[in-house]
Amino acid sequence: MDKNPFFDDVVPVPCLHSPDLSPDGETLVFAYAGDIWSVSAAGGEARQVTSHVGRDSHPRFSPDGSRIAFVSTRTGNGDIYVLDLRTGDLRRLTHFGGPDALGCWSPDGCWVCFTSQRDGLSGAIHRVLVDGGTPAEVLSDPR
Repeated sequence: MDKNPFFDDVVPVPCLHSPDLSPDGETLVFAYAGDIWSVSAAGGEARQVTSHVGRDSHPRFSPDGSRIAFVSTRTGNGDIYVLDLRTGDLRRLTHFGGPDALGCWSPDGCWVCFTSQRDGLSGAIHRVLVDGGTPAEVLSDPR
């Protein structure tokens, strides 16, 4: 097979996505190659935060910057997890057979909001305590 000269100068570019800046503006977290990474906002070498065969994505810092919430397929779908950056403790917050999409933290850092089609018909916004518990529907499509 002949080599295509059009692609001679093409250099693969890493696909970094879903960045989030820490509340103090010092650290950036992002998803890359199925894991969560962090790097100084000033630049430098990135550090791997999660490592799992499942895909971890969409990291979001807690309001105090001590934890990150993220979506992971480590249980076969897209559940929400919270990682304590000080202790390394990981907590699974949702247990649903379908995907959950991470939204945001509550301003006080006690709740994580996410969207999900738990009723099977339409999407809804839910919230769950970061210490665990049953998710509560906050807002749903009135169809």
